[in-house]
Amino acid sequence: MLNKNNGFTLLEVIISITLTAIIVTMLSVSLRTGIRSYTKGKETNLKNLKIASLENLLGRQLRAASGIELNEFLFFKGDEQNIAFVTPFAPFGSSRQGILKVCYVYDESSQSVIYMQHLITKQNDINEECAGNFDVGEGITENGWEYSVLNGVKSFRLFYLAVPTSENEVTDKGNWNEIWEKEKEMPHLVRLEWEYSGENNEEKNSRTIFSSRVFINNPFIFFDIL
Repeated sequence: MLNKNNGFTLLEVIISITLTAIIVTMLSVSLRTGIRSYTKGKETNLKNLKIASLENLLGRQLRAASGIELNEFLFFKGDEQNIAFVTPFAPFGSSRQGILKVCYVYDESSQSVIYMQHLITKQNDINEECAGNFDVGEGITENGWEYSVLNGVKSFRLFYLAVPTSENEVTDKGNWNEIWEKEKEMPHLVRLEWEYSGENNEEKNSRTIFSSRVFINNPFIFFDIL
């Protein structure tokens, strides 16, 4: 009578377990890599969205300020880390519509950009200084300033240029001014260079995104030089 072996040998069991462990390990590594890539991609997209939001708002407000006759309400003042001007363009969803004095202020100690807006109802409101206390969180200050804070900004630099006469004058950074004090005259070009690492910039592997953008307050001046 012949003996038939209907089970697995010890060697076959060991080989099966080893192959299963290898496959599970490979799948686990692939899954972790996919999750990591998705997380980084989502983080980068969110950063790009916030960069675009700030730059688009600033650009639209500058163009709106140049596109109408503000007359006695005209005001513009800026330095390397701050800019303040009067514009009729308010952020979408804002409760305050009309002519606004807006300020973009960079706080280097907290690495944050504070956007502020104040509704102008009389000419003296133009001289209203930008509010300076932001410890209570976003909202409306006691002086009537509505503001929003963007954290994770590692650097924030602004430059200004009057009416350019040639393309070389625009591309040569030495022609740009770090301070604009002609309060009743707007620069024709504003350049913003900044680095944004995200709201959670304390993370070790957080990627910093550098952005440089030139805002054309009056696009018609470029018809003859470009």
